[in-house]
Amino acid sequence: MNHRMLLLVIPFVAVFFVACSTDGDGPPPTFDIGLTSPVSDISAGVGTGNVAGNIYTPQSVTIPVGNTITWTITSDEPHSVTFLSLDGAPPAGPPPAWPVNAEAGATLPFDGSQMINTGVVFKSTNLSVTFPQTGTFAYLCVIHPGMAGEVNVVAQGARFTTVSEAEATAKEETETTLSLLDQAYFEAEAKSGQAAQADGTTLWTVQVGAFTQTPTGPLELLENYPTELRVKAGDTVRWMAQQPHSVTFLSGQDMPAGDPTQIPPGKPSDEYDGTSLYHSGIFAL
Repeated sequence: MNHRMLLLVIPFVAVFFVACSTDGDGPPPTFDIGLTSPVSDISAGVGTGNVAGNIYTPQSVTIPVGNTITWTITSDEPHSVTFLSLDGAPPAGPPPAWPVNAEAGATLPFDGSQMINTGVVFKSTNLSVTFPQTGTFAYLCVIHPGMAGEVNVVAQGARFTTVSEAEATAKEETETTLSLLDQAYFEAEAKSGQAAQADGTTLWTVQVGAFTQTPTGPLELLENYPTELRVKAGDTVRWMAQQPHSVTFLSGQDMPAGDPTQIPPGKPSDEYDGTSLYHSGIFAL
């Protein structure tokens, strides 16, 4: 009986050692880093030229405590990365004028005790933020109402957003936002038009920028509708904007130096004569 049992055991042991052999004949096992590493990058803005999808992609991520996220401006439209403190009110004044305390390319810690604000920055600019405490931290863009995101920071060992998951979500959010371009054009054109006045002149309405709210965030087309307007002397043009914009006639002059969002309105007279700089300042109606 003992001999029969030994004969049955030996083949099993032999197969086991063959299967676990590490003689170097085959390649070592590989792992997809995107499936195992936490997300570390978020894009600010989608679209090029006059198309501005004002969204962070992905909008919501989960990372282990102590990890770092890097935001990069990836659209032609400028944005900000702004975290407000958790225990204080927003700074006084309009958001574009809030104090700036984060230099481009910097890496800063954020635990919610104080604000982080890049101010308005342009394409390819980046900011990295390290999160030393758990919690949910919301952030926003100071010049695009409705453009916001959040970082959920969890304990080590808890479930987090992987690189691959973040890439898939960002792709889906981008496609959803840009799929409504035609709707934005239609809505803008519908708001422009003309009306005859009692004195024989014409009142023209120009829509400044096209805007539509998508399931993932605001989508803007940075054009005037119509893009070209022929009027007669004495006619009146009224510009309307849903989002902050300006109407500026340079008349061969340069814009004043400084942050364009902070340049005060300039209207030398009630009628445009083609020789002076006219500037509405930032407005939305």
